[in-house]
Amino acid sequence: MGYRVCVVCKETSNNSTLTFHELPKSKYRRNAWISACKLDETKLQQSSVICSKHFHDYDYNSLIMAKRRLHNEAVPFLDPGAENATESFVKNEQLPIAAGSSGLNFPIKNEPVAVETIETPSADKQQSHVIVGNIRTPRYVGDLVPEDFATPRKAKRHLDFVKRAMDDKRKKIKLLTKEKKQLQDWISSLKDLLEHLRTNNVLSEEAAAAIMRTI
Repeated sequence: MGYRVCVVCKETSNNSTLTFHELPKSKYRRNAWISACKLDETKLQQSSVICSKHFHDYDYNSLIMAKRRLHNEAVPFLDPGAENATESFVKNEQLPIAAGSSGLNFPIKNEPVAVETIETPSADKQQSHVIVGNIRTPRYVGDLVPEDFATPRKAKRHLDFVKRAMDDKRKKIKLLTKEKKQLQDWISSLKDLLEHLRTNNVLSEEAAAAIMRTI
């Protein structure tokens, strides 16, 4: 695959514990990734990648590195440390907080000002959805809320999203079932091998029992 550098955190492929993923070719999914990671489209190249530090384990079809593939609905996230840094700065500076600000900290001046009330999405809702253009898109099926079905157009778009997610889950279950069967066969073969070594006095009873306890 060659040398790769994550466009979000600059991790490199020298770190063998990470996997690297090219941005999707689908314009819709690509925009979702760019929006979620606050990337500059003009600075991206065809070979640009994002590393696995920005995905959850459940975004993958397998925990085995050689078989790891992202699910179609997976969307990366920024390094949590970068988000917490802003919150820490505001707390340390002890800036005055606007009343009823839905948990978002804004500095205000100690003088009368005209305030326009704006409904601000909660932190949970902001994290559960990404904004692509003017379209608010859920990260996962469990993030859907009633307003996502408020109009026929929204309902159709999100029902299609649910169908895609369910298809992906079926594929994941099928793959996991196959992996489980392979592991069971591997364990069965290992047990047969241990029994063969034990009966031929190549391996002691104690050693065979110790190995069996680790399976």
